[in-house]
Amino acid sequence: MAATTSPESWADFYADRGFAGRTGFGDHPALLVIDMGRAWTDPASPIGTDYGDMIDRIATVLEHARRAKVPIFYTTMQFPPTKADVEGVYCQKYTNLPKIKGEQWSRIADRIAPSDDDTVVWKHRPSALYGTTLLSQLNELRVDTVLITGVSTSGCVRSTAEDSFNAGLRTVVIRDCVGDRSPAAHEANMIDIDNRYADVVDRSVVEEYLNRLRR
Repeated sequence: MAATTSPESWADFYADRGFAGRTGFGDHPALLVIDMGRAWTDPASPIGTDYGDMIDRIATVLEHARRAKVPIFYTTMQFPPTKADVEGVYCQKYTNLPKIKGEQWSRIADRIAPSDDDTVVWKHRPSALYGTTLLSQLNELRVDTVLITGVSTSGCVRSTAEDSFNAGLRTVVIRDCVGDRSPAAHEANMIDIDNRYADVVDRSVVEEYLNRLRR
């Protein structure tokens, strides 16, 4: 189909079909930092990638969120995976996961390490909301807006954005604070997420929003 031959035309196609609405920001946000442990961010890891200075950008958002007293949630995973995961379809698809041994791989990068006031969510699947208590925690805090950072855009970020949207939450993906092993997958998913599940916005827009909450 000619209308979908390039990322730019995909965006136009979505907008023409009414997929590009904006949900905006609510009054009670939470910030999610998805899978920024060494397993994902250290190129020496069997599943790791160098995400450049993305960690520094996430760090600035964290500073703004903490000043605004916004609840912050981190996700990570257990390495090695459970016996059920290793023997099931999960590790048949992600064959390098059993190679990651030791809790050092689960630990969040030092530059953006959780504080004592933050919450670490241990997940077993791509979505931060699947099989975890995160949604219950968000509901208890009366969160209406989920701000998403982390990796990877086409995997855990997208899956979390979908589940957040399906739960009726305003969902915001911070464009320059998410990344992917594949630049092509990143760009395609940014367009798709933005038109289907979340508002994809620049970090400066989110920081401005967080600053307004402090007033």
